[in-house]
Amino acid sequence: MRVLVGVTRNIGLSPVEFNGRVCVTTQDEVLAVAAWPKVVLGPNEATELYVVVRRPTDEAVTLRPSSSISSSTASPAR
Repeated sequence: MRVLVGVTRNIGLSPVEFNGRVCVTTQDEVLAVAAWPKVVLGPNEATELYVVVRRPTDEAVTLRPSSSISSSTASPAR
């Protein structure tokens, strides 16, 4: 996962409400969206945006513990 953080500002003359649904894509990579501290912004007001996105599969990291026994030092099975 990646967390993207940004700021949005209302440059208009009337209040606007941030709608997190506009961040959704057709590939389902957006996992969560939040605005803080406000979702309704008056003229020239700003708020922080947090967007959590899924990593592309080619960047996925798979962790596997390494074995402490190598094939050259293993005892034969009995």
